Amino acid sequence: MKILLIGLAGAGKSRLAAHLGARLGLAVHALDEHRRALSDGSVAGDYLARAAFLRACAGRASALLEFGGCGAHRHAVHLALEESGARVHTIWIDTPDPVRAQHLARRTGGPPLPRWALPLGAADADLRTVLQRDAEAGLWLNLPGWTFQVLAGDVDVEVQVEAVLAALGGVPAATTQDPATFAPQPADSVLFVTLDSCRYDTARDARTPHLRRVGEPHRAMAPSHFTLASHAAFWVGTTPGLAHSERPGLNPKRGRLFRLANALVPAGPRDLFALEGASLMEGFARRGYRTLGTGAVDWFDTGTPTGRALVSDFQRFHYVRGPGALEEQVAWLAGELDQAAGTPVFCFLNVGETHVPYWHQGAPWFREDNPCRPFAGDANDAAACRRRQRACLEHADAVLGPLLAAFQGATVLVCGDHGDCWGEDGLWEHGVWHEKTMEVPLWVAVRGEILGEGGAPC
Repeated sequence: MKILLIGLAGAGKSRLAAHLGARLGLAVHALDEHRRALSDGSVAGDYLARAAFLRACAGRASALLEFGGCGAHRHAVHLALEESGARVHTIWIDTPDPVRAQHLARRTGGPPLPRWALPLGAADADLRTVLQRDAEAGLWLNLPGWTFQVLAGDVDVEVQVEAVLAALGGVPAATTQDPATFAPQPADSVLFVTLDSCRYDTARDARTPHLRRVGEPHRAMAPSHFTLASHAAFWVGTTPGLAHSERPGLNPKRGRLFRLANALVPAGPRDLFALEGASLMEGFARRGYRTLGTGAVDWFDTGTPTGRALVSDFQRFHYVRGPGALEEQVAWLAGELDQAAGTPVFCFLNVGETHVPYWHQGAPWFREDNPCRPFAGDANDAAACRRRQRACLEHADAVLGPLLAAFQGATVLVCGDHGDCWGEDGLWEHGVWHEKTMEVPLWVAVRGEILGEGGAPC
């Protein structure tokens, strides 16, 4: 669901947005906040901020959105909301001019704005007419599931909140739009998720309640420093490992989670899944599993020879170019798992949001603004990398929650395929050997048992 707040400057949109966002658990996206984050006060900077706001409008995640609602770009907002496919509830905060004047007088540090022809407030009478005309014409009501409400702006904010909840029929059930539902999967099923480029310290510090149901992340080493090589290794059972661990599954040298066995290399008593074939996918298919996969980074692009070769052993594979693809990937898996209907599955998902440029649906920064580029030196921003990759992982955790819950009693492997450098030893991004490109988070649970150190569940 999307909640859109509109009204003249000083109407109290930001105050109501903060209270509603906290009450409903919704992310708040205000056009002025995008301006503070992305604009330099130029016309181009303002359009950059508007583009980020439109992406939040068009994204699948539920959100609370706030802008004036009376400028020329309101039609673009309308179209973006239509693209989201979500139910939209629009609230016009109609505040008397004297009250707005008081609010504006208390403002400090406004967002950077271009030097438009008119000073702030000079055209308010005309803009109020636009709001009134749009309300009468049903601009924010003309699609199925869209609703509209006018709120008095000179009442206490708690009164406004209760009026909104009454109009919505109570607190909406979903705070983040969940496009997919999943039945519990058979105990023999396997879910394998790779968080592309995710660093261990990102996973350690992030708020990830769903992933932490699979335990705290282990600090592991990946088989390679870039996506293709790591996944080629994964397909033959070489998963990230802890070299000093005694625990099979955490240390592949002690015992593999997935052992591709043959006459020369038979499965041992410490191997957890014994398979035969050229890859995990072929091995699971021979055991009667349905093999499903979806990828988001370019190595998985089935329109390229390399991508086709990488995923050819899956019975069903769906490529959606990311970042920002996770919601569609999870929705696709929901349909495929529904068709599997109780058959054990090997289910693979590659998450692209944690890959550069570190962007997710609804993120309050511009997708094309990449803070981590090879050889860019001082033009890169390690603090932005850290902040954005963590936000992307937390977003992914929320989207993956229902999928992880469906495999709660089955086997789950979640890991980074490699990490990224953020200026360590003058290096940026991945594709080069460095401790930070090899260091990844690792979570493992086998048939519902979380694998921790010491040979016991975490």
